[in-house]
Amino acid sequence: MMLVLLAASLCLLADGAMYDWTYNKPGPEATDARLDGHLVRRFDYAHSVLACARACLQLQTCSSYNYNKAETTCELNAVDANSSVPLVSAAGYQYFGRTDIIPSEEGMPACASRPCLHDGMCQERPGSDPPYYCFCAATDYHGQQCQDQVLDGGWGEWGSWGSCSESCGVGLRVRQRDCDAPTPTPGRGRACAGLAEQTGQCNKTRCPGELVTVDL
Repeated sequence: MMLVLLAASLCLLADGAMYDWTYNKPGPEATDARLDGHLVRRFDYAHSVLACARACLQLQTCSSYNYNKAETTCELNAVDANSSVPLVSAAGYQYFGRTDIIPSEEGMPACASRPCLHDGMCQERPGSDPPYYCFCAATDYHGQQCQDQVLDGGWGEWGSWGSCSESCGVGLRVRQRDCDAPTPTPGRGRACAGLAEQTGQCNKTRCPGELVTVDL
């Protein structure tokens, strides 16, 4: 497990080191301080703050991060200190906002712009078009950017009755309706409950020569 974490951190660092980074040094109030109680992910063996910065840019729900150089520890936070959440004293930590350290436009992760809407999860997919994928399964939305609401099916109006099965005497006729008001979202929305077809009696005219039974 330790080797996996180390490899992941080194990959982040190696990837980030390929590009120019804009680095805004944290102010005095962000030194020996951290945002506590809003952690969404933590990883060790982050041998550079750039690894922490890039991890935050790649995570849709990351708004800030704490970095401890001595302990090579990175903590990704769901909110930032601008959200009326105070920093707390923590020796060795530095607090950064999501965009305090960013790569050049060429090296900017595709997920950094938060393309996935409605809390969809973003995953980098370099070389693809677009170069990211939005996981919308945990939301009530779908589409490339989780932009379209998932719809359950609803019945439309009944159609006209079909022709009678008999030319004389009691017969049957059928009418239908479609689940298109609205059509359920494929793979996500619930189908309409109930029957799509209805059968009824028709043509109650007696056939010629048909005997009528009368109870006396």
